[in-house]
Amino acid sequence: MTQQMVKSKNNKVGVQDSLPTSCKLLAISSSGGFVALFTVLIAGIILTMAIGIANVTYKELVLSSEARDANIAFFAADTGAECALYWDIGNNTNVFYTGQLNPIYCNDQTISFSTPSLDMYMFEFAPTLDTCAVVSVNKNFPIDVNGVSVSHTRITSRGFTAQCTGDGSFQPVLSPKSIERSVRATYPNPVIVLPPGGGGPGGSGSLGGPGGGGVPSGGGSGDTVVDLPGGPQIQSLTP
Repeated sequence: MTQQMVKSKNNKVGVQDSLPTSCKLLAISSSGGFVALFTVLIAGIILTMAIGIANVTYKELVLSSEARDANIAFFAADTGAECALYWDIGNNTNVFYTGQLNPIYCNDQTISFSTPSLDMYMFEFAPTLDTCAVVSVNKNFPIDVNGVSVSHTRITSRGFTAQCTGDGSFQPVLSPKSIERSVRATYPNPVIVLPPGGGGPGGSGSLGGPGGGGVPSGGGSGDTVVDLPGGPQIQSLTP
């Protein structure tokens, strides 16, 4: 039995040895080609995954950069609005009502504003080195309240991630990557009620808004200031 198994093994070896050399090379070549194909396939899969991860990472960086710049632009716009609010109602100077104090000062900067039209004031300044705030103040913005047109002040502040030009054009030096954000504040103007027969250029008993007359020529001991819902209102009372 053992001798037959040995003989069988010897016969198999003999058959393999008896194969032509071309068949042996073909078998080796087929094995090597499969390994190369498998290697290329694995490398392609890894490369595709790497490109996908790099693409996602790039988009995340772009989004985070835009979010950061959007916050910077928003804070620039907010700074501009706060500056206008301070000089309009914050320190009781009513700069944009009278137009007498020019320039104004914000963020340790001297700011000159212009008046492109009646009751409209505009200025710009740089909250930081690479940002710009362009602010417009409309002192006679009408809003319908219960069928009555009421004069309001509307402050619109636009913040940019760009530098101000400073040439009076109110157009920052923009680039394709510049971002703009806006802040707007609207509040009613002080209401001036005049006694009968009194009043300034607006006539007797008129309600005064900026540019609309009704400004008394001088004060009086009967003038009083009361804080009512909707903002401070100036009321002149007769004894």
